[in-house]
Amino acid sequence: MHITDGEIINKISEGKFSDLIPDIYLVPVSPTSLTQWMLMIFGSYKAAFGHNQISVDYLFYQKEQEIGKEEIRLNSSSLSSHHDITFIKETV
Repeated sequence: MHITDGEIINKISEGKFSDLIPDIYLVPVSPTSLTQWMLMIFGSYKAAFGHNQISVDYLFYQKEQEIGKEEIRLNSSSLSSHHDITFIKETV
């Protein structure tokens, strides 16, 4: 997972799909400048051994409010994909 402002790209972290534990990441950007940044996910997925299905859920929250959702459901042994998530402007 990466974050960019159009000039700088910073890596946040990598997730682990081989377990059932949700991966939670805090974005290292000031809340006042979030709308200037975009979250980018470059994913490579493989079906579990002996299976031909891929299922991944991404949920994105800002101030405890869901701002985005990406669901991948595919009958395939592998997939490479790219997702972009923008942040909502904070209201005072």
